[in-house]
Amino acid sequence: MIKATLTNLSAAKQENLKQALFLEFSNHPLLDAKVANIVKQAGISRGAFYTYFDDIYDAYQWAAQLIFTDIHTQLKSEDEQIAQTKAFLQHATTRPDYNFLKHHFTVNAAIIAQRIPENHAKQLRHLRSDATDSAIQAWLIQQSVHRLVADFFLHPEAQAEIMATLTTLAKWQERETTCS
Repeated sequence: MIKATLTNLSAAKQENLKQALFLEFSNHPLLDAKVANIVKQAGISRGAFYTYFDDIYDAYQWAAQLIFTDIHTQLKSEDEQIAQTKAFLQHATTRPDYNFLKHHFTVNAAIIAQRIPENHAKQLRHLRSDATDSAIQAWLIQQSVHRLVADFFLHPEAQAEIMATLTTLAKWQERETTCS
């Protein structure tokens, strides 16, 4: 659990800690990451680290949340989700957080889901039995683009097919919207 002491840190110290976490988790998958490397890079004591986080998994979740919040705030609207996903993936390999994301999708997400199942359960979004056609369509698109983003990092050799799938999905969405 992220502790209140973290939120009480100055913006500069939080940024320093954030950069140390990003560096460690970009260079190492979660199971290989070391608190010692983080505290050295952040210029804090090991004791200070544990006043901010319960453990390295906690620190990882905080860092991942910051990255995914940043990515999702860049999305303009759900109507443009497919186009925005394509744009994101076209530039993913040049993003400064690319290696962090690669570790996340190839290893770390499964570790966190296994270690902290209630956090994974919170992220699941299921359809209600009375869902409208538009709610079903939005759900299908959201599930598809998130799976395709994960596949982009899991299977870099399939990037062309993933982009083609997004194009097909966009055409389907356009037909569905026109028919409705």
